[in-house]
Amino acid sequence: MEEKGHFINALPDSGLVTFLAVVRERELRPRRSGGVYLHLLLGDRTGGSKAVYGRCRRDCQTLRGR
Repeated sequence: MEEKGHFINALPDSGLVTFLAVVRERELRPRRSGGVYLHLLLGDRTGGSKAVYGRCRRDCQTLRGR
């Protein structure tokens, strides 16, 4: 059977990967230095993984009302 891509349970510990995942949870969290960052829980059929997006400015602010 041909490997069609990465699954979360097979991701390497570090490095850049591209894969399709579902956002199970999202939350804007405050930084100690001010501002916010986006904390995500991503998932697929094999498991879940935490992710952080730190460049939250105008693009993340739209999540506050959702």
